[in-house]
Amino acid sequence: MIDATVTTSALLAALATPGNQQAWAEIDHRYRPILISVARKAGLGDADADVVAQDALADLFASLQAKRYDRSRGRLRQWLLGICRLKIADARRREASRGHTLSGSIAESASNDEWTQVWEIEQRQVILAEAIDRLRASGKMQPHTLAAFEMTALRNIPASEVAAQLGLTAQEVYLAKSRCLERIRTIIDELNRVYADDE
Repeated sequence: MIDATVTTSALLAALATPGNQQAWAEIDHRYRPILISVARKAGLGDADADVVAQDALADLFASLQAKRYDRSRGRLRQWLLGICRLKIADARRREASRGHTLSGSIAESASNDEWTQVWEIEQRQVILAEAIDRLRASGKMQPHTLAAFEMTALRNIPASEVAAQLGLTAQEVYLAKSRCLERIRTIIDELNRVYADDE
């Protein structure tokens, strides 16, 4: 689970301490899913996307250790996205040499703005998934409240059908969904502050 109390700036400062495995684990946890998703959007399969993420994080580690990453020149996500794009291009060349053509929702020749937009969309998806996981793990919602939320908001089951399955009224289903969405928005705000602090 992403530690929403530790900003990216604090993590980068912690990485200045040699051997800080906890900070590296947190960076990995935050950014690996985004890197994998971006690589998949570029047309790579699961295994290649995993390799791209691993290689991009290894390059980030090397850049930080060699003090090549200069925070005054841009955000961490832009640095990581640049590394990711290079790794994707390498993977595409390997596939092309084997006679395979890859097609994804973003082309290698896409503009920086288009790549940034893909990154931001994937980051929002990662944050949403994390928020839902935190809601489930919080213990603050009754099981029927969570079930009503998941069925209506995540699986798009009509409220009347959810009410019948859970023995609730339609009004109780709507209230459960509303309570969960309110809590998820709060969690998302916390996580957005963490990710926004990568300047």
